[in-house]
Amino acid sequence: MNNVLPFLELPSFTFEGGGDTKRKRKKLQNDNARQDDNVANLSGMLKEGLLENEEQNDAIMMLSAENQQLTDALATMSMIVDSVRYNSELRIRVSELERENARFVEQRDELEQEVARLVEAGEELTEENGHLGDEVAILEEENAGLVEENKELLERRREIESSRLYQFVSSVCGAATRLTDLFRKRVNSNENNECDRPTKRVRLSDAC
Repeated sequence: MNNVLPFLELPSFTFEGGGDTKRKRKKLQNDNARQDDNVANLSGMLKEGLLENEEQNDAIMMLSAENQQLTDALATMSMIVDSVRYNSELRIRVSELERENARFVEQRDELEQEVARLVEAGEELTEENGHLGDEVAILEEENAGLVEENKELLERRREIESSRLYQFVSSVCGAATRLTDLFRKRVNSNENNECDRPTKRVRLSDAC
């Protein structure tokens, strides 16, 4: 409150006689009336000050409540900022995981293609193994036939070796070999003399 209370001065008076007393009494009454007006004015000013003080208190309470609301709003904003930052970090992590997942999908596709090629190659090998198994069976059968044929040839060889014709041919070949050695000795002793007959016999002996 910036209102200045007026200074109240009590009137000073002296009793000097009957006429003066009436005048002074009248003056005192007027002074008292003015003082009453001043008191009334002061009371009104006090009431206005109290009302203004109450309004200021209400305003202070409203400002305090508004300040509390602003504090709560700031806390909420801080939580929102933290949530936005965390959300941004999550988005970055999600992007990284999506790129990594794309690499895994690409590797999976490559592995599936490789598995498909291996399965196809395995089927081809299985088919080829079947053909090879058939060929092996044929070769085993042919081998068995060759073994039997070898047995027959060995039996015929034994029969031939035990025959007299074979013994005669062997003795002739032995004699031809001895004659060949004799003629070779003569040829070596006489290098300037050529002889065809020993050569023919040598060839005959070689054939034997």
